[in-house]
Amino acid sequence: MTKTQQINKRTSLRIAAIQALYQYYFLKEEENINDIVSDLDEFYLESTKPIQENKFFNMLITTYFENSEKVDKTIKDSLKEKNSFEKLPNILLQIIRLAVVELKFIQDVSVNIILDEYVNLGSQFCSNEKHVNFVNGLLDKISK
Repeated sequence: MTKTQQINKRTSLRIAAIQALYQYYFLKEEENINDIVSDLDEFYLESTKPIQENKFFNMLITTYFENSEKVDKTIKDSLKEKNSFEKLPNILLQIIRLAVVELKFIQDVSVNIILDEYVNLGSQFCSNEKHVNFVNGLLDKISK
């Protein structure tokens, strides 16, 4: 596997993790995360194995749930008062949460790669340039 293919695969796994957390919180935590991940596999059929069997995907999801309070505290501590945690759009919050997981707990690639990746994902999920700039600024602050 070339480096480009690995990056593209990681990007798609990050997107799947964002989707899993988005759905989990959209459903107000009423559905088990494992059931949500199983449902996501239907959308990733081109993969040679289910996403739930992918080590990187599992690391993102497991690390988030093992450290969710710390992740959310990191985000809350980095927000300005006017940008309250509770008012963040669900999709932005999930992007930021997973970025924090990689920045603070996984740390297997450089900070710049993580920042670029999640800012790019933010621009893919949000058409509002202010939201993309917000993600960029917040993640930059958290990474320091």
